[in-house]
Formats: sequence, structure tokens, C-alpha cells
Amino acid sequence: MKRFALICLLIGVSCVIVAGTLSSWDSVIANGSLRFQILVQLGTDAVRDKETELVWEKSPDPTLLGFAAAVAACAERSIGGRHGWKMPTLSQLSSLLDDTQSPPLSPQHPFVLDDSVPYWAYNPNDGLGEIGARAKVTFSDGTVESGVNGTAGTWCVRSF
Repeated sequence: MKRFALICLLIGVSCVIVAGTLSSWDSVIANGSLRFQILVQLGTDAVRDKETELVWEKSPDPTLLGFAAAVAACAERSIGGRHGWKMPTLSQLSSLLDDTQSPPLSPQHPFVLDDSVPYWAYNPNDGLGEIGARAKVTFSDGTVESGVNGTAGTWCVRSF
């Protein structure tokens, strides 16, 4: 740190070290009305998760698709005139689960979803095309399945 400050002083540049606010992965916002923000800028069709700083589509598609079709559906999705949507990782999608609740989705959440439908996710450590990478999360009971085939709905995500 001292070396950096000295170099800045020698070249005549003011250096300011800013401690930015990180995503609040270390905090829990239990109340859904405080945790989630409907984004008016995206036509109220997207929701910001203040706990993870991810943006979710407000109404995931419960249409049952195979894994490859679901990946393509997210890649082609346009919500609020914005592209750049993708299939969530398993850790991203399961971050919406709240094990203290039944059903395990945060109370007062703004999502419009069929919680009985499993939604696709993937584990990036196993490679997107590999069977081990495929996962499903069902929000009616919090079931998480890994290494699966079959069909599921799509719930797309993007960075804030």
C-alpha cells in the first residue's frame, strides 16, 4: 500500500483508494419487499435482487424445454428491450431459495411463477455441455437436482 502511494506521489497523480460496496452475499434480507426491486426501467418485467445484485426476469417461462433449448431461449430473450440474459448457474438460482420458509421462496417476493415447475440451471464447474452440469430447482419444495436430463422451465438472469 505504501509503495503504491509513493509511486502516485512521484508521478504527481492524486490517488484515492475507495472501498466499494460489494454484493451483500454476507447479509440476508429476509423480507422480499426489501430484498427485491421491480425495475421500472425494464418495463416492470425484471427484478433486481439486492442481496446478490442479479437481475431476474419477473415472470419465468414455465414451458418445459430440454436443456439446450432452455440455454438458447435465455440467450435469445429480450426483456424490457434488453438482451444479455442467460441461464443462471445453480448457485445463482438456488440463492432465491429461503430454507426458513415454506414454500422456500422469500415472503413478499414479486415474481409471477409456477412454483411447481422445475427451472433449469447449470453448474459451471462441470462444463455447460456435460450432463453433470445440468441442474433443476423446484420452488414449491426447494428440491435441487443435479446431473439430470428431461425438461424444465427457464428463469433467465443477467448482471445488474
